[in-house]
Amino acid sequence: SGRGEGSRGGLTGPGGGGGREASYPGAREWSEELAALFGPGIREEVLAAAAASGRKDVLTELDADSVRPSVDLLRTVLRHAGGLPEARLAALRPLVRRLVDALTRELATRLRPALHGTTLPRP
Repeated sequence: SGRGEGSRGGLTGPGGGGGREASYPGAREWSEELAALFGPGIREEVLAAAAASGRKDVLTELDADSVRPSVDLLRTVLRHAGGLPEARLAALRPLVRRLVDALTRELATRLRPALHGTTLPRP
């Protein structure tokens, strides 16, 4: 048994590494702690940022009614939804519906003046 980097250094049997248990805190515990410490608004922002950085486990913790809709968040949810089982997809549908509805309203509000301006006669 060697003594250099990567050697077990005389350790035998299990328990010499980082372990095989799930990391702590999990998404649910982390979400609850964020809400308790900072309130639901900050919680949603942090969870959305975590989802955008690739943490699929936080997607189901996002609250569809209080998350701030954005194109980036919708893109992230749709990108990660492709590999999820049906049970988890069903949990994401209300979030996707809310994001699409809110972004559609926002886009309609922005486009309406431009579209109505083209139908008015020129002076």
